[in-house]
Amino acid sequence: PPPSPSSVAPPPSPALGLPLVAAIRLAAPGTEQCTERECSEGHPLVCYLVAWSCGICDECDTMQRPGEVIFGCRQCDGELCA
Repeated sequence: PPPSPSSVAPPPSPALGLPLVAAIRLAAPGTEQCTERECSEGHPLVCYLVAWSCGICDECDTMQRPGEVIFGCRQCDGELCA
């Protein structure tokens, strides 16, 4: 099973040169799954559990807390609620 959201450390610093798009910075390790769903730009979305902090849906502004499911676009750096 994936680690509990409270045991997941925040992502690495941008100073390390790593991309910190939503699907990477918010996802609990091992929970990302490819989906058939697309963002408004037509990019594929990944589904994952929020690990730490919160995700906010770009369409309805609903806050997704740690442990909740959210969809993320790696290209647009956006989130959509389930």
